[in-house]
This record gives sequence, C-alpha cells and structure tokens, in this order.
Amino acid sequence: MIIKEHKMLKKILIHETKSDSMPREVGYNSQYINYLDDLFIRLIEEKKLQCASYILARRGRIFAQKSLGRLSGINPGAGDFMPDSIRKLASATIVFTATAIAQLIERGRLYLEQPVADILKEFDNPYFNRIQLSIF
Repeated sequence: MIIKEHKMLKKILIHETKSDSMPREVGYNSQYINYLDDLFIRLIEEKKLQCASYILARRGRIFAQKSLGRLSGINPGAGDFMPDSIRKLASATIVFTATAIAQLIERGRLYLEQPVADILKEFDNPYFNRIQLSIF
C-alpha cells in the first residue's frame, strides 16, 4: 500500500492511495471527489461518523481511494483509519448481497429456489445441497 499524500483539513487527516488512473482519464469530474471529502469531513466533525473510506472506479480503472478519520472514537491513540484498515461491516453486507442477487434475478442470471451448489461448487455436497436462493 502506497500512501501518496497526507492532507490536514480541519484536523482530519485524509490518506490517499495511489490509483490506476486520474479522474479525467475515465471521464470523471474530480470536483465531485472534493465534495465527497467535504461531506465525510463534516460528518466526522459532527461525530455522526467515526471514519470513512471509499474507492471509486470507472471502466475497470480505480481513480480515487481515500480514508479519513480515526480507527477508534473512544481510544485516541488507536491511530488513523487507513485505506487498508480492517472494517467490521456486520449486517451491512446483507443489503449489498440482497441487492446484487435481486439484480441478477432480474437479468435472468439467477432464479429463485435455485440450488446454491449451482453457483458455488463448494456447496455441492450432502451437507449443503438443500440450500436454495429464496426470499423470506
């Protein structure tokens, strides 16, 4: 992980990782990245977020990857939240997974009651062969 630059903005350190491309190379207005940084800075200052990170890509090319804030809102000695810091997403991943599955069903790539073993070969065994895609 290469940290390209550190900026101190309103006492919140932004860590920016070297990207594959520049925003303009993929047709992205870099001003929107500044808006995103400002939004996260404001939310961290208002203590609505402890930290934030993002990665932006277009046409398979990463053009922005940053992190802001601290690893701990309780322990000031915990250090900065870095682009490669471990994140605990917990139940938030359910929303992403459900949305992705719904889109794949709409596109005809998956179907309800499809055995998971059709998708993940590791599930093709007697212990898991009854598991299916479903909505409850």
